Amino acid sequence: MEETGIDLATFQRQAAVRCNNRAWELWELDAPDPAQREEMIHAAHAAFLHWSEVGKPIHRLRAWMTLAYAHLRGGSVDLAGVFLQRAEQLLATKPEDLQDWDEPFLLDARSRLHEARGEEVEAIEFRRRAEEAGATIVDEGDRDQYFATSGRHRGSVVGSGTP
Repeated sequence: MEETGIDLATFQRQAAVRCNNRAWELWELDAPDPAQREEMIHAAHAAFLHWSEVGKPIHRLRAWMTLAYAHLRGGSVDLAGVFLQRAEQLLATKPEDLQDWDEPFLLDARSRLHEARGEEVEAIEFRRRAEEAGATIVDEGDRDQYFATSGRHRGSVVGSGTP
């Protein structure tokens, strides 16, 4: 890395951001093909890898959350549940730099997990809690982004297993 004038930590931060953003770009597609679903999952894992090296706990929390969203969209419901649980455990520690939109996104992911498992009552309850929490997001842009995301791809899990 020294030949490029960039240190390893800077490279990893940049890679984490790019991989995270790519995972979400692919997640937002209306009809991703199998290759795009696979890339989404790989991008989410790559973001987690880089954040685990150079990020703070809040970055790991968000990376776990992105992994949960990606695996839910990709059809790996059980694995999504593992990643979501890790994010929720980290949220319970109230990491530094926690934002008012972190919990609503995790509640939305939990709702999606219950939805994917066919647990309708739990899915409805967590979606209600997510929407209530989302309404408390102070920044209008953050709130709009949350509600745009929470309204997309409901019930769009493609099946079980790795895509």
